[in-house]
Amino acid sequence: MLAAGGKRDTANLVSVAILDLRMRLYHIGDAELRALCEEMAANTEGGSREAEQAQGLHGRPLLRVVK
Repeated sequence: MLAAGGKRDTANLVSVAILDLRMRLYHIGDAELRALCEEMAANTEGGSREAEQAQGLHGRPLLRVVK
């Protein structure tokens, strides 16, 4: 709804907040999230359509794991 209303940055921020809450609720650590991201990236490498959809409108990843 936020993304459809032109509030893409707000929608991304809310998505990150939801991810953070879910990680805390289900006791998912940073290492587990990083492993998941790496596995998903390995499965979508090679210019597949799914890899393109996982990126934002500006061609950059929506989420990036940082230390």
